[in-house]
Amino acid sequence: MSLKYPVTWRLRECMQAAKIDTVTELHNRIKAIAPDAIKYAQLARIVESPPARLNLQTLAVLTIVLGCRPGDILDPRPDDVVPTEEDASKKKQKRP
Repeated sequence: MSLKYPVTWRLRECMQAAKIDTVTELHNRIKAIAPDAIKYAQLARIVESPPARLNLQTLAVLTIVLGCRPGDILDPRPDDVVPTEEDASKKKQKRP
C-alpha cells in the first residue's frame, strides 16, 4: 500500500540504537511491559515498512522500549525532501 503522505520510517534504526537485533527480541521486551500491545506478526510487518495506521498505544510502547521519541521512529517528510530557507521563512510568516 502506498502512503498518501510518505514518511521516513526509522524503526529499524531505533532498534539498532537500542541494541535490539531481532523482531523477537523487540517483541519480548514489549510483552514484558505491555503483554497485549502488539502481536508478533504485526510487529514484524511494521519493522520492515511503515504501517498505514499506527495505534497510539503501540507507538508509546515502542518509544518506551527503544528509549526514543516518536519523531525518532517516524518523520513526516521523506528523506529526499529538504526544507529550503524560503520554506522556513514562509513558515515563520504564517505564525501569529
